[in-house]
Amino acid sequence: FVLKEAIFGTFKSGDGKMIRYLPAPVVILVQIAFDMVIIGAILYVAKKAADRRSRLREEIIKSRAASIGDAPWFPVRYSTHKRFQSTWKFSVWEKSGVLVCSQGSACFYAGPQGDPLVFNLDSPQTKLVLIGRSFWPNGLVYWFSIETMGERHYFTSETGTFLFTSRKTTEDIYNKLRETINA
Repeated sequence: FVLKEAIFGTFKSGDGKMIRYLPAPVVILVQIAFDMVIIGAILYVAKKAADRRSRLREEIIKSRAASIGDAPWFPVRYSTHKRFQSTWKFSVWEKSGVLVCSQGSACFYAGPQGDPLVFNLDSPQTKLVLIGRSFWPNGLVYWFSIETMGERHYFTSETGTFLFTSRKTTEDIYNKLRETINA
């Protein structure tokens, strides 16, 4: 009873009835609490997804150690041209994996098994393009593409839970790929 009286305010209406109401500070505190729960849930889901991608990356490196060897590799997210151009999508990338750079080529491994996407970067038919940020419809991340045999493949760096370092790390991967051309 005491708590109820402390939370609710009362005033007398024109006809003499007592009316209870929630004061603005209580409404604001309830809204802040609700917002914090929503933000916490979003961060929790993002963290779990980043952890899942990290475990997948570890599995790829472990199971494909013989084919990767000492070559530099980068954690990336991948999108096909169809997905990249699509307006309505929940996530801007399709797969997470590892992009391995070696002399004149790059291989994208999306899982511990299955065939990798192999790109011959020395081929004149292969184009490496730094796209940068393609806000609509692809979010706040930076992208580069590898076009070969008429197909475009899009990559962005794996940034973990947050996307804030996407520009630098994506440009670093792009520059490393440029270095391997005709190396």
